[in-house]
Amino acid sequence: LTPAFWVAQDLQLLTEFGFWYFNQEGPDTGGVSFTLAGRWHFHHADDYRWSVFADLGVGVLGAFDDTPNGGSSFNLLPRAGLGFQTLINDQGWRLMTGLRWHHISNARITGEDENPSRNSLLLFAGLSVPF
Repeated sequence: LTPAFWVAQDLQLLTEFGFWYFNQEGPDTGGVSFTLAGRWHFHHADDYRWSVFADLGVGVLGAFDDTPNGGSSFNLLPRAGLGFQTLINDQGWRLMTGLRWHHISNARITGEDENPSRNSLLLFAGLSVPF
């Protein structure tokens, strides 16, 4: 779920709450995350019924076990990507999809030797709800 609001023309501030499942070496695990991001709608319809956007953000992840395996259960989630969204109802809800670079790392909080990281391309789909 992605609550979002407009802070300037073509620019949104958004928060994301996520639920995760990690299929990894060692024990598989799950987790929850919170992300704060900015989204720039650089190409859009005059009435913003659809738009193409770039976003940049960082979040925190609390996992139920170490992730990546050998790391820690607390991690940071920087990300950058491109996407598309379209209006789906009169209340302003938007369906979106896109592709982003996604990183998971504990930023050496528990030491240099316990900081395996994961870089991924992430295909995403979601729902944006204004408030």
